[in-house]
Amino acid sequence: LYESINKAAEGLDRTIGAIDRFKTFITFQSDYLMRQGDGKGAFYVTLQPKPDKYYILGVVGDPLGRVSTKETITSTPTGTTKIKKKEIEKEIEFTAQFAKRFDNTGLRIGVTESTFGAGADYFFKNDKARASIDIWDFSNDEEDSKNPHLKVGVDYYVFKNLFVSAGADNILNKKKAGGYVGAGIRFEDEDFKYLFGNISRLR
Repeated sequence: LYESINKAAEGLDRTIGAIDRFKTFITFQSDYLMRQGDGKGAFYVTLQPKPDKYYILGVVGDPLGRVSTKETITSTPTGTTKIKKKEIEKEIEFTAQFAKRFDNTGLRIGVTESTFGAGADYFFKNDKARASIDIWDFSNDEEDSKNPHLKVGVDYYVFKNLFVSAGADNILNKKKAGGYVGAGIRFEDEDFKYLFGNISRLR
């Protein structure tokens, strides 16, 4: 009986220790796409059971979710007129990635904005800055996109929870390539506990 209770206690300690090591991060980010003159918003939840392993789940509001050309043909007594008009549909897209970190380098693979994608990150300045590269949409189903969507950029934390971003988006497709700038906030679950604790004390 003593041995059984002791083993159960050890298992409970391991379970509690694993829960304590489990971290959750919440990120809100908004980028301004210079070429399109429109904004792109995203919400991510990062689940990190180990320092070198994490999962990223996200929802992205893409202003260029689907681009197509509609052709209208009008017949008149004087002839036939063809009018081409681009139609742009905003879409909600989803991201689900598995990431593995090796020292200052992180590799990611999974679903990026509702298509297969992969990415890599390089962390520097004690994780205050990150250079990243992402590639997705290998099906090239968007108009004027004959190549996959490739994005490169840098994030820099100006404060603990606030970061700014800049880079180049869709650089493999000349008709859509352009720069972007943005900003975002990222909270760990411990930050929320501290924030809500202060709010409750103010009440």
